[in-house]
Amino acid sequence: LLGHTERLTDVKFHPSFSTDAMGSDDASSVVGLATASVDMRVKLWGAGSMQCVHTLEGHTQRLARIAFHPSGRFLGTTSFDQTWRLWDLETQQELLIQEGHARSLYGI
Repeated sequence: LLGHTERLTDVKFHPSFSTDAMGSDDASSVVGLATASVDMRVKLWGAGSMQCVHTLEGHTQRLARIAFHPSGRFLGTTSFDQTWRLWDLETQQELLIQEGHARSLYGI
């Protein structure tokens, strides 16, 4: 997967990802994988094409971890900027930012 400008910090498969979707045109825009990076971005990759279908931006320092909600609709992200964020993957919008932590967040 090419797309980030820095090294990856986390990779997660979508909860409903199936290898049967790989190579399918029908699943090219359906999120199959999410990656987090030192470049402060999350990339969402199409299940069929494994091409980047969207980039989530908002953190101001490198990302640490990402996690899909079991429904697959939401993604949580943690960062060295001392915040965690919740994203709606259908709209690619940030739903929540939790600030106020004294240190970087390493897990979610």
